[in-house]
Amino acid sequence: MSVNRLNKTENTLRNIVFGLFGTGAGLLFPFIVRTVLIYRYGEDYLGLNGVFQSIITVLNLAELGFSSSVVFSLYKPIAENDVKTVNAYLAYFRKVYLTIGIVIAVAGTLLIPFLPLMIKDPTTPGNLNCYIWYLFFLSEAVISYVFYGYKFIIPTAVQRNDMISAVSMVTTTMKSVLQIIALYVGNHYFIFLAMSPLMTIVHHAILAAVVTKRFPQYKPEGMISKEQREEMRPLLAGILISKVRAVSRNSFDNICISTFIGLAAAGIYQNYFFIMTSISTVSGIITSSMLSGIGNSIVTDSIEKNYRDMRRFNFMFMIIAGWASICLLCLYQPFMDIWVGPTRMLGMAEVIAMSLYFYVLKLGDMRWTYTEGAGLWWKCRYLALAEAACNMILNVVLVRLFGVLGIISATLVSLIFIDNIFATRIVFDEYFKNGKLREYFGDQLKYFLVSTLIAVITYALCWLVPFAGIGGLIVRILICGLVPWPIYYLIYRRSALYLDAKEWMLEFISRKRREKAQ
Repeated sequence: MSVNRLNKTENTLRNIVFGLFGTGAGLLFPFIVRTVLIYRYGEDYLGLNGVFQSIITVLNLAELGFSSSVVFSLYKPIAENDVKTVNAYLAYFRKVYLTIGIVIAVAGTLLIPFLPLMIKDPTTPGNLNCYIWYLFFLSEAVISYVFYGYKFIIPTAVQRNDMISAVSMVTTTMKSVLQIIALYVGNHYFIFLAMSPLMTIVHHAILAAVVTKRFPQYKPEGMISKEQREEMRPLLAGILISKVRAVSRNSFDNICISTFIGLAAAGIYQNYFFIMTSISTVSGIITSSMLSGIGNSIVTDSIEKNYRDMRRFNFMFMIIAGWASICLLCLYQPFMDIWVGPTRMLGMAEVIAMSLYFYVLKLGDMRWTYTEGAGLWWKCRYLALAEAACNMILNVVLVRLFGVLGIISATLVSLIFIDNIFATRIVFDEYFKNGKLREYFGDQLKYFLVSTLIAVITYALCWLVPFAGIGGLIVRILICGLVPWPIYYLIYRRSALYLDAKEWMLEFISRKRREKAQ
């Protein structure tokens, strides 16, 4: 039987490049739309938008396990060039996606009478009908599943996320331009909302056509066996449970702020969260672009090779994550002061907490990529439930004591003590099995201490800048761009991980030059 070894490095880099362009468009234009909303309508609109989006994210738990389990199930048949099995999974996937869309539509409709309970404010912004407002969000979610939703699985499984990024870049730009026209020129808020479900249809139609042309051999036909369905059930349940914690970190935070503090506070928090999520999305391109390649490598390569790869990639990734956290700490407030004004800003304590939140979230990203690649969701089920429960309980308790800072602190506690400590043990006990858990934790602790030291130095230099405004922001950006990297180099230049990463990069560049010369 022939083995289909994906060109993991080349595919990953192509996915990263296209992902960065796609994410750039996906962040720039929504940022412009958000700015228009803030100044033309106010943070209450942003707050209610965020609450409704959070509700839809909770409803999407119906799907959160399925797509990941199908991707995992496709690693082996794709590696073995088993087109018949891939097509059978796609046929099964199409049926389930239709069912998921119907479930979300029914569940979302049943929630309508309870919407006022999630909004502390006595009236909706602009006295607009909140039920119609909510239905636009619900319709977008339903359309994303019932209209060619299963097609997304193909480029993801074969490590061609660049196709999704390219289509998303085009449709996101189109949607944002139309939304800005609706808001700024026409002052039609409901038309603004209608653009999202409409452009979701356009996006899915274009992607379906591209995937069909590029991969004509993959089409939904045939049936998977009873044994294959039974094998998927624990995977599906494990992924579903593991995704609950992601929802508890983000969606329940927004709902909790809206319920206990108000829409304005939710809108202000979401501005900060939008920036953090934007940076996280960029860094997430790296891990998501690697996922299918890692899954393929787990099928075709040795455990020890995968551990060496994971340790090398984690070293490179955490330096990038550490630098991004430093930038957040130093640039959050100067940027927010220019963007939204001093009356729409959180305090410095919340900024420190948000920067730490980002870093701790990134600590587990590379390790979790190997957890997903090895299909260990079911093994993590109890920890996922524990993290979600811990976060939600602490949200309710701490928001009453510390407001928004309490919400961020609740997520930090659950991330540090459950996700980054106990969940890490599972991937080492169940997959690597090499007794090197202490080595991994030692690496992570060193990365944190080094980044903390560099953050203190960089923040102190930024604090000494004697002026604010755009000029002050530019100077602080230069400090963040120039100061951390030489210090990282001086600290790591003789470490084995740095030398290994350097050798890997030089080897890859040399190989690409030879291929180009041929």
